Amino acid sequence: MVFESVLADILNSYLNKFLENVKSENIDVGFWGGELILKDLNVKASALDDLHLPIRVSAGHLEYLKLKIPVGMRLLKDPIFAELDGLYILVSPNTTIKYNKAKEDLYEDEIKQAALKRIEDAKLKKLTAVGEDEDTFTQKVMAHLAKNLFVSIKNIHIRYEDDFSSSHNFALGILLQELSFQSTNLSDAISPEGVVFKKISLVSASIYWNPKGELYTHHGVDVLKTLKKAVMSNGKGYENEKVSYLLHPISFDVHLRVNLKPSNNLKIPAFSISVNVENISFSISRAQYKTLIDFVQAIGRMQRNSKYRKWRPSVNLTRGTGSEWWLYAYNAILDDTVRRKKEMWSWENMKKHRSICREYTKLYK
Repeated sequence: MVFESVLADILNSYLNKFLENVKSENIDVGFWGGELILKDLNVKASALDDLHLPIRVSAGHLEYLKLKIPVGMRLLKDPIFAELDGLYILVSPNTTIKYNKAKEDLYEDEIKQAALKRIEDAKLKKLTAVGEDEDTFTQKVMAHLAKNLFVSIKNIHIRYEDDFSSSHNFALGILLQELSFQSTNLSDAISPEGVVFKKISLVSASIYWNPKGELYTHHGVDVLKTLKKAVMSNGKGYENEKVSYLLHPISFDVHLRVNLKPSNNLKIPAFSISVNVENISFSISRAQYKTLIDFVQAIGRMQRNSKYRKWRPSVNLTRGTGSEWWLYAYNAILDDTVRRKKEMWSWENMKKHRSICREYTKLYK
């Protein structure tokens, strides 16, 4: 149990950007077999922040993640396996998520910490840069990954629901039943010519855009269970749900030949790809196109409104709610213009800012 707790701390340092706290009960370890299994983890609200869009994960769950990495000297001999099964994410405009000060403060702190980490990592990378021709252990491991990495991804459903951007509610979703990536010459991991053969298989991947559709969050259902059910029923999370595809379900196989050292053999191309696709069908309706344009135009509005979320009313603008929306406008202008300028030039604020800068400089050194 102690080992699992230590491992949980290590994993949190790497997965903290995407997953909520990994605990020892979420981990199964087969140490001598090199197996690591993570199960029943929640996706963080800030997991999609790198997209720089005014959206937030409102519900997300990872059911199963398994890594099998050989231990010791077997690392450069045996294959490496990665398996993910069951990733369900519901995304919403951040303007529709109820404001919670504690969560917002934590969210802003995570953004700042991530920015600082990127700066520190960039500096560290420059200091520890390795020459391109230097044959290091890390390079050998990376070459082994290219040769004998097996990846399996199953049951993915990422859905975006919006009742803000357009006059009609709409939902956009990505569905995937299975994606696998494997070597096809495992018995002879690498051929004498330095060529590796890979196969990529995609089973039932699709993209849907439901204009005027009923939202899961409005339907009174268990969101995560509904997302899971939709993967196996072509997007239908509940009875009589109408699914409008942009990209209809597609399956294909890709055979890939990779020359790891093309400079040593110029007769063999660096990459050779053969694709076998049964059918590709893409369509867009007038209603889908209209809500798509509404969404693109609304992104700017949502980005502007995001900093005023703390005052935004939780009711729609209808007869009888006008006073709440006038109060919202009043507080937004007062805080963004009047209070900010007044506090900026106060002696108390300048003294506090100077003290923080000095303390930060001292700690950084």
